[in-house]
Amino acid sequence: MTATVDNFDLLAKKLFKTPLADGEFYFVQVLVRGKDGNQVSGNNKNRLVRFYCVKSAEKLLELKPEIEVLCKLHNARAYIHPTPRSEKEVAAVMMEEAMHEFVVCNYHVFRRLYSTACGKSYVQAKKLFVVDVDKLPDESASDFCARFDRLADIVEGCRGKTDPARQNRKAVMSVPTKSGAHLITLPFDVGQFQTVLRERGLPAVDVHKNNPTVLFKPEL
Repeated sequence: MTATVDNFDLLAKKLFKTPLADGEFYFVQVLVRGKDGNQVSGNNKNRLVRFYCVKSAEKLLELKPEIEVLCKLHNARAYIHPTPRSEKEVAAVMMEEAMHEFVVCNYHVFRRLYSTACGKSYVQAKKLFVVDVDKLPDESASDFCARFDRLADIVEGCRGKTDPARQNRKAVMSVPTKSGAHLITLPFDVGQFQTVLRERGLPAVDVHKNNPTVLFKPEL
């Protein structure tokens, strides 16, 4: 049995620390995943249960009971993209996708085009990366924390964007996951990061440039 992962309070506080601009929102998805033992068809082995466009911390916390029920009912997980979306840019991507699907006669996909556009589009100036750090087999909690901190230091030493409001650091927050933690950062040189890992004999780590982080995972 795995424990519940509940990051609602953390993400409401961290993501909305800086107010969103007009027309911006955070994209939240409730997904059924094949990796969780569900029968899911399709190339990505995920099925979307529901999505939300969230514009405030208050709204995110207001949605918590509903999202928790959906996750438990469907054996699903809730995710939130840490990079904001723009209504205007999402609409532009949706129109482009709609034209393509119309030309190739894929009319059945139109009902999910908005969520597809939300997944592809983001506010470039506010882009964040997700460094996915999993706990290694037989690695103690303290050893994992120490390795996570070393990885964060390596990220800070890589070329990339910094933020004066964060003492010119790249790290934005760390988010607990079922199997470790996500380090949410400003964009950095991923090639340089991977090179340093190899040079130091450290295990490879995935860096995602447009992926969500975990909002809620029920106890299973």
